[in-house]
Amino acid sequence: MEKKWIEYLSKAVDAFIDDMKAVVPEETKTHLKNSVKEFMLAIRTLIDRKIEKFEEKKEEGHKVEVKEG
Repeated sequence: MEKKWIEYLSKAVDAFIDDMKAVVPEETKTHLKNSVKEFMLAIRTLIDRKIEKFEEKKEEGHKVEVKEG
């Protein structure tokens, strides 16, 4: 399944940021940059947690009963 909405959302965010650069004070720009960084760090923690859970399940494994005959 294609996720074109991600591409469209990314382009919209980029366009919004470009438009805002002309009218937003420098202090606001600094806060926005920091908030984007914090958002990306938050997403990274979610991804890291999913990887940890995946690795835990991989290490646990499960028993399989084998019947002879």
